[in-house]
Order: sequence, then C-alpha cells, then structure tokens
Amino acid sequence: NPYQYSSLIEVTGAFSCSAPLQTTFCSTTDIDLTSTLSANKYQWQLNTGSGFVNINDNTNYSGTNSNTLHISNIPSSWYDYQYRCLADGINDNVFVLQFKNTWTGSVSTSRENSANWSCGTVPTDSTDVLIPAGTVNASIITTTAQSKNLMIATGASLIVNSNGILQLHGDLLNNGAFEDNGTLDIAGNDNVTIPGGTYTNLKISGGNILNIDAPLTTTGNLDLINGKIFLGDNDFTIGNAGTITNQSSSSYFVINGTGKLIQNNIGSGGKSGNIIFPVGTSSQSYTPLTLNNALGAADNFSISMSDGVYSNYSGFNPIGSPLNS
Repeated sequence: NPYQYSSLIEVTGAFSCSAPLQTTFCSTTDIDLTSTLSANKYQWQLNTGSGFVNINDNTNYSGTNSNTLHISNIPSSWYDYQYRCLADGINDNVFVLQFKNTWTGSVSTSRENSANWSCGTVPTDSTDVLIPAGTVNASIITTTAQSKNLMIATGASLIVNSNGILQLHGDLLNNGAFEDNGTLDIAGNDNVTIPGGTYTNLKISGGNILNIDAPLTTTGNLDLINGKIFLGDNDFTIGNAGTITNQSSSSYFVINGTGKLIQNNIGSGGKSGNIIFPVGTSSQSYTPLTLNNALGAADNFSISMSDGVYSNYSGFNPIGSPLNS
C-alpha cells in the first residue's frame, strides 16, 4: 500500500477550496491542494499561527502561483498548519493539515509495535490517535507512549499498564474504556480537556490548563510539575492513599465554579502531618491552605473558594452579594 508510511495527514477544506477526493494521507506522501476558483493569478498562503503569509516554491512546495499547491516531505511539526489560495486577490477557504493514525491491533496488543498501526509507524506527539472498536487486539501501553488528541471509540479499550506512561499533548475523548494503571502525563502546552473518572497517577507537565468535564479521582500521585487544573463545577478527589507533589504558585487548582478539591483519609490512622491544598480562585491568585488533623480521626476534607465573604451560604455555595465590610 503506497500510503502506509507514517502518521496520516487529514486535509480539511470547504466550499470553494477543496482537496482531492483522497483527503487522508501519510506524512511522507505528497499531497495536492486545489482551488476551484478560476483566476488569472494565484498565490498560496500559509498560516502557522501568526496570520497568513505568501509562500514560494522550495523543497516542500511547488505550484505556489498556480491553482494547485503540491506539498512534499511533510514534517510532523506541521500539525495544524493552515493553507489558503488567493485567486485574483479573493481569499479561498482554508485547508488544515492534521496527522492521524488508527490502531489496528493486527498482530498483538503492543502499542509500541508499528505493525499494529494503520500507517505502519507508532504515533508521535503530533499525531491524533483513534482507538476503534472491533480490533483483533486491544491496545496496551507498557512503556512511554505519545499522542496528540486521543479518541477511544464506543466499544474500544485502551490499557495503560503499571509501568506505562501516556503523554497526552491534546484532548482525551473516551467513549469506550480507558484503564489507567500507570501514569497519564498531560504534556502539551495547549488547553486540554480529559473526561472524569478514576486515574492512578496523573502528571501535569506541559505548562497548560487542564479542564475536567466530570468529577475525577486519582488513587496514586498527582504531580503538579507545570500547569493548572480548572475545576469548573466538578470535584477533584485525592483518594485514600493519594498524594499531591510539586505544587507551586504556577501549578495548582483553580476553583472557578462549584467544584471542590477533596483529599481523603487525613488524620490519625491516615495521612499525617501538614497536608497542602494547593488552590486559588484564578490563574493569577494562589492561596493554598494547609491542614493538620493529627488529633482527629482520619476523615475526608474538601475546600471550595469564592471571592468575598457572604452572610449566607447553601452548602458550599454563597447566596446573594458579598459583604462590603
């Protein structure tokens, strides 16, 4: 199969600017982007994040002044690059390059085996990954694996073994079964969303903002190396044996809704000493709380925050307006 080389590229366009009928390619496959506008003058442009600029023919591009742009030798770092053509000065619609790879599990459960992937290579941090249902073998991570956006389809499963690490550089969409017995490392530098549920070890390392879409529990270690967790209206629970490490003024929980940070099993017979709740009300406000329950029986403690002091509360939620003095 001539397309089985590396991570796939999805070229998306609409209306007047369209890709060839075959719109999904492997990264080492040459691709053509074609304008459907008739014109006397064409100019192709590229946007890498700072706005569209004109491009010229080089080792990667040919046809930059024609109705068809030919792209070759595409590096994986070009994920989300945008292209459009100007036809007699009229802006065409936009093509977006996105790299994708699909788990087939055709030979084993090993995620690290390239023969188990549709492109014949193991995904990188610039590759969107799809785990579909109905494969011969489930995908199991036993070492360090990488992914951009990760989607687990209904009826599919992904397993992270105890020694496995999944470095996620995008969002996690789980419609199937995600069994985390190792470490999920939120390693990208964009805003990331992961589903609620139970995780073993969770690491925030990319300097990003992590959003959760439902209540979440960690049973092992939460490593706040670099980044913030926005709770919204969802609780985040540190389990009975769970811990939080490396919290700082740049890495903490932002309580920006009704969600609470809960730490279980603090006190005599449980977690001892000073237990830190690394929280703040915004990304610029770090106001941690330290709790020591050495004289009390082990219990679960939660913290919620709001700006201001109120005269009335319903549970953790303030009622009315904050007091002026």
